[in-house]
Amino acid sequence: MIGSWSWTGLLAMVVRWDAPFTVVGPEPLVAAARTLAARVGAAAEVRDHATGGSEADPSRR
Repeated sequence: MIGSWSWTGLLAMVVRWDAPFTVVGPEPLVAAARTLAARVGAAAEVRDHATGGSEADPSRR
């Protein structure tokens, strides 16, 4: 069992395990997952523009 003061904090604990997972609810947790996914996606886009590629896709370098 894990807990946190925020849904985003709870997600941060889950994401660090680097394992696939699915958020099925409650709705505030789903919303926090969408927000966190957008933040991480935006950070990856910034990195792609700055370096011309990404770790996940070496062919883009």
